[in-house]
Amino acid sequence: MRVAVVFPHANRRAGVERVAWDLSDYLAARHETTFVGMDMEERDANAAQFHPVRPRRLAPSPLAFRRGTARALEELRPDVALTLGAECHPGDVFWVQSVHRAFLARSPGPNWRRGPVPAWTRRLLPRHQLILALERSYYASPRPRTILCTSAQDLADLTTYYGVDARRCRVMPNGYDPAVFNTERRGVHRSSARRRLGLGDGDISVLFVANELHRKGFGTLIEAFAQADLPNGRIDVVGRVSKAGYQARIERLGLRDRIRWHGSTNDVFPFYAAADVLALPTQYEPFGIVIVEALASGLPVIASRLAGASSAILDGDNGRLLAEPTDVAELAGRLREAADPAVRTSWAGQAATGAEPFGWPRIFAEVEEVLRNDLRARQDAR
Repeated sequence: MRVAVVFPHANRRAGVERVAWDLSDYLAARHETTFVGMDMEERDANAAQFHPVRPRRLAPSPLAFRRGTARALEELRPDVALTLGAECHPGDVFWVQSVHRAFLARSPGPNWRRGPVPAWTRRLLPRHQLILALERSYYASPRPRTILCTSAQDLADLTTYYGVDARRCRVMPNGYDPAVFNTERRGVHRSSARRRLGLGDGDISVLFVANELHRKGFGTLIEAFAQADLPNGRIDVVGRVSKAGYQARIERLGLRDRIRWHGSTNDVFPFYAAADVLALPTQYEPFGIVIVEALASGLPVIASRLAGASSAILDGDNGRLLAEPTDVAELAGRLREAADPAVRTSWAGQAATGAEPFGWPRIFAEVEEVLRNDLRARQDAR
């Protein structure tokens, strides 16, 4: 079976990009697989072939990318094409990683230097208008024949916003690589990882992993952290983010020296190994790969119930579920709870249990079967 996996980027620095990377590598070990996109991290380290798409710079990038992927798929003529975003040319199978219309409806506006921007203003921006138009046209297309949704919420959003026939859809969660994220590795690397980050025995590291601050609840986190008043606590931020919109608030809360900014990384595991708890009070999260990666590594998680991966959090056993992601007092109470060494030890001991159903080998095997069934159905129809 000749397979094409289509998305702008494949790397280990972000959620959907990580899915594209891991899925391409998994399929390449079993089939002739090509990743179609603008860039692919360390091509030689991934078994998939790379077919670059180079949109013209003067064209709007999402639209140019769709046109570029249409040309690429016409050239490659794979037996089956799986796409991961509405900016891709419609493929045979679409693994929905987010619904942009739902994102705009539920997410807060970004923070600029002078304060928050109203969320509704984003709809006026040409880029968002273009993405919405691409999304509408994608779901109006007879392709894809099969739509995979990372959560039941994604499925509900598709039927609500775009009238997608639920019979075309199937819930298929994201996951993690158990060879990379596991409790044994965390036990081996924890001491050295904490030393590299300058963490002492009594220090508490609250980890925040994201490439976006406002939607993921960073504002709520810093307010709650200040309210929790953890003398030996600090926040470690990992991701491709800018602190500019939050600098004034950080100064006001007296947290300038309590937050460490580590930037983007293609190896987040050392941070899971070093940290004491992952906090993600997100306001819109179709899945949230970092949740299952952290739990699989033995790191307790405090996260919003709105995250698709929140089903992996066994409330009170391996972390805590937030009833309201913007409730500062609730999160502050959960952080104080996590500051108790006995509680953290208990949560860490059961963390991996919640992540077990989300290992990539099982999930990718199901995706592979979906691809086979799609190809078989088209062959039978000829």
